[in-house]
Amino acid sequence: MHDGVNMEKAGLPAISLVAPAFVRLAHSKRIALGLPEFQPVILRYEGSPVHYGRTPDEVRERAATVYDLIVQILSGRGQRREVAQPASGVPA
Repeated sequence: MHDGVNMEKAGLPAISLVAPAFVRLAHSKRIALGLPEFQPVILRYEGSPVHYGRTPDEVRERAATVYDLIVQILSGRGQRREVAQPASGVPA
């Protein structure tokens, strides 16, 4: 959140990806850092959020579920929202 808020304050497009367990902390941080309107993208997922035990193809599929959204937000064409990442690797 620090980097995202600081970049936005500097006039650079930024995005912060946040796991559900850290939504409250992210909300507190953006207020404390002076940019309460900065909205993180919340990554909702089933199973483990990390790559342990996953094949390279599974990791790529999980990343692909949020890639387009990140590009849209950073280019000013997208809205920040929650993104679901299924455990199976099939895009939500």
